[in-house]
Amino acid sequence: MGFYTVTPAQMAAFRSGIDANPSRFRRLAQGLARKGWTPGGEPYKRPKALHDDPLLDDWYNRRWVGAEKSFDWGAPAYSEELTHILIDAWAELMPLYLYLLEVYRACPTEAGKH
Repeated sequence: MGFYTVTPAQMAAFRSGIDANPSRFRRLAQGLARKGWTPGGEPYKRPKALHDDPLLDDWYNRRWVGAEKSFDWGAPAYSEELTHILIDAWAELMPLYLYLLEVYRACPTEAGKH
């Protein structure tokens, strides 16, 4: 889940949000990391900025951003357990979803497009 067809303005808003309140995003990123989620997205060849915080920098310096997690599907993929796995994963991602929704709504060039 993330910003996959993101505009430069949306990513600028995402980075501005991290710059404005790095501790808020750090808490969000730490919560995702504890649950096995990692940042995804194409990294910039030259970083936009560095915060002396590898956790923030890993999210900050990407062309688009998303969260990734590997699952060992096996038998659960073919059972009712899959529903619960997906619901739990969505619940784990909800803080990131709400953050990205906030960024999207704060982006003036995209505010009217839904």
